[in-house]
Amino acid sequence: MDNWLANDIDNEIEIGREKRHQYNSSRRTIRKQVLNVNQFTMLPNHNNTSDEDYNSVNHSESMDIDITDYRTIHEPYISTTSNNPSINNIHKSFTSKTSNDSFINNTYISKQLCEHIVFDDIDDEKKEGEVEEEQEEEDDDFDILNAYEDSLNAETSSDDDEQQQQQQQQQNEVNDTTVHRYTNMKTSDVCKQLVSLFRRSQISKSETQRFISFIQNILPVPNTFPNTMIELLTKLNIEPRFDKRIICSLCKRTLDAKTQKCLSCSDFEKRDVIFIYDTHFTAILTSIITRLGKDIEDYKKKIWSNDNKDNNETYDIPFASTYRILLNKHNKNFISLLFHLDGIRLCKSTKLKLWIFSASIIELPPPLRYRRHNMPLISIFVGCKEPKMTMWLGGSIRMLKILKQNGMFNVITYLRDPQSFEVYAKKAEDTDRKVFGHRGRSILGEILDVPLPISIICDYQHVSLLRHFRDVVKAISSSLSPDIRQQIDGKLRRQTFPHFFNRKMRGIEDFSFIKASELRNLVLYGFLPLFYTVLPVDQIAHMSLFVCGIRLLHGSREKFGDLTHSLADKLLKTYYEHHSNYYSFLNNYVLHLHMHYSMNYQRHGALTYVNTFAQENLIGYIAANRNGELKFVHRTRCLGDLIMYYYNIDMYLCDNALSSPKSFLSDGPLDLVLDDIYYNKETILEHHASSCFCNLPINICIKFYQRCNINGYTFHSLSYNKKGLSNSYVVQYLNDTHNNNSYFGEVVVFFQERFNTYALIKQYAIKHLFSDYFKGSKYYKIIREPIDAFFFVVVPQEQYICLLTKHILKHCVVFRIFQFQIYHYNKMNTDSKRKTSRGRVITCPVRYTPTSPSSSPSQIQNGSSITIDGNVKYHNT
Repeated sequence: MDNWLANDIDNEIEIGREKRHQYNSSRRTIRKQVLNVNQFTMLPNHNNTSDEDYNSVNHSESMDIDITDYRTIHEPYISTTSNNPSINNIHKSFTSKTSNDSFINNTYISKQLCEHIVFDDIDDEKKEGEVEEEQEEEDDDFDILNAYEDSLNAETSSDDDEQQQQQQQQQNEVNDTTVHRYTNMKTSDVCKQLVSLFRRSQISKSETQRFISFIQNILPVPNTFPNTMIELLTKLNIEPRFDKRIICSLCKRTLDAKTQKCLSCSDFEKRDVIFIYDTHFTAILTSIITRLGKDIEDYKKKIWSNDNKDNNETYDIPFASTYRILLNKHNKNFISLLFHLDGIRLCKSTKLKLWIFSASIIELPPPLRYRRHNMPLISIFVGCKEPKMTMWLGGSIRMLKILKQNGMFNVITYLRDPQSFEVYAKKAEDTDRKVFGHRGRSILGEILDVPLPISIICDYQHVSLLRHFRDVVKAISSSLSPDIRQQIDGKLRRQTFPHFFNRKMRGIEDFSFIKASELRNLVLYGFLPLFYTVLPVDQIAHMSLFVCGIRLLHGSREKFGDLTHSLADKLLKTYYEHHSNYYSFLNNYVLHLHMHYSMNYQRHGALTYVNTFAQENLIGYIAANRNGELKFVHRTRCLGDLIMYYYNIDMYLCDNALSSPKSFLSDGPLDLVLDDIYYNKETILEHHASSCFCNLPINICIKFYQRCNINGYTFHSLSYNKKGLSNSYVVQYLNDTHNNNSYFGEVVVFFQERFNTYALIKQYAIKHLFSDYFKGSKYYKIIREPIDAFFFVVVPQEQYICLLTKHILKHCVVFRIFQFQIYHYNKMNTDSKRKTSRGRVITCPVRYTPTSPSSSPSQIQNGSSITIDGNVKYHNT
């Protein structure tokens, strides 16, 4: 060994021993503080030796004289249970590339051994100190010799020291980004996936901490995994996106967040506390615009070029007159908002209510505009009393006013004369009395570019569906016999719809629990096919005025172009004029609001885009956004905090989603058909012989499919074995590209030939006009044209056609009516005459714009229904 020792090795050894003695003294001080030991506990770090040092040694990096052997450092702990290893074994454990297992064994010790060590530390400290001094002298020899042996071929210049420090720093950075040293998973990725898992599984806030503690206990030590949910959110930079205010509803003073008591009010109660959450709206809006910037720019190009001349396009808000006025008034680089204010009950026993003030971005395409995470919240009110708008929204309006001055213009919609509205509002405010329905000026007037009352939209969901139409159907139902009501209820419940209808129809006896989307399906598609045989001809024709008027304003202008709103206005005004002839006590303000629908349509667009289905979905989602056991209101007093807590997490997950959902599906066939029965179809053989000259067997040239995506919508065929009770195979199509005549049929199967996709369709023939059923009515002339545009009577045929899928236009809803006894009534609650009818209703071409994966389609545009009389089917488009 003498042949490699330096001349001054004795001095070097003495210096090394002195450093070692100083280190052992400091180590004994630290060791005494270690009393709590888990099942597997890593020994404490030391002043001049870190875990990264050991890791660097494993890669045979150069060592300095101050770096000591890991086994030697902890020798006093384990000297009672194992013999000292030799120098060669120590050197091998640090230089071998496969030394990880040995390192782990040296790093972790069992619980029994650790308890024995702690016992020795307490009871035999003096004796152990003496053993340590003797052992340290031997350890120093091992340390210094081993260090020289490892650094035999290493240079000792200052440049090498700097390089080693840089490498060590890089290694530390790598270890900091991973959960622990034995995995390559980054801490941020693990935290993000865990938070997403918590939200999808709807685990309560208290349960999340238990999961985090469990995960922390099973991970190796050390690790960078957070210990609490607060640390986890901090690692992901999830910060609160709201400011909380606690206010006394009696004196309007801000209360202390801890005590939540008002000392100024003698009759103060807990139910007088109001919680207001003002969101960081600018930050939320910026994140949404950043995430969906490309979609906004693409749609704004279409808006600016007024590219909506095709009447098949739905009449969206930006193409109506009000938005065009704003577009001409301001430059095109602005963002407009559609505001929504509504409330919902959180708890029946305490009358606790939730009110939200939210917005929608009009420049977003409709499929994205009404998704939950794309509708930013502005403020939330939680309390047992009705909110005072000035107190609640005063700060939010000032914030929006400042934001508006920076270049974002907020648009809603209109209704009445702005001058008179302003005069009466001011008069009511000055006199503190109601003036023609005015109670004062609106707080929103400070930020609206469109003056009041023009900026107010009739809520089609509540006005037409949940109020007027539901009351009319209940009145009609009460005039029918119980047998007829049961038959109609059965038909309503059994009715099938295309697969994208998340809600169908309820029976009339269930109207107390009916949803607006179910009433929409009834008024647009189901009412006339199911009731036209059980009501007097004048009464059902009168109801057809309402149905056709709503249908005209609900979808696109493909039927009547620019005359759509005027024709709908004529129908609704006639319906309003004769309403009292058929119904009592229903001629109210809600009915009067339908007189303004045509003006709303002309100014702001179709009802499918100015309804509140998406906002109702959002407020219901927020109100129920409390997980686990805390869903029961009586178990927590912090509902507002809990709701905003989960809102922060959801917004982060949405902004940092790995992939964004596609607005439309890519076109093409889906689900290959493995059965070869369709190769023997005569129509398929004739089509292949006439259109393909490949001289190949038909089973090689043609492939059959069960489904197909066409223009972003999925269509089924009769061969699709997973369609269940849905009916997405009855379609409306064009047979000749040179005319716009519509044809109807059901898709038997899709097939692909070369580069073209075809559909084998069983055809339906139009039997006669649906308006023929109303020839005896006094409303026949006014309803004939619109009702024949929406409804057709057809008969099935055993004729098939092979059609390019690009000629398929829409889905259809199918109604079937069988033979039964019908009672007619001239007036409500009076018998008339009986007649026998049999029939079947077939389809209704439908197109809708999807809003969110979790909600029913809120923009169903143009439908068609078909009725069958005997073997004749009726269709409405």
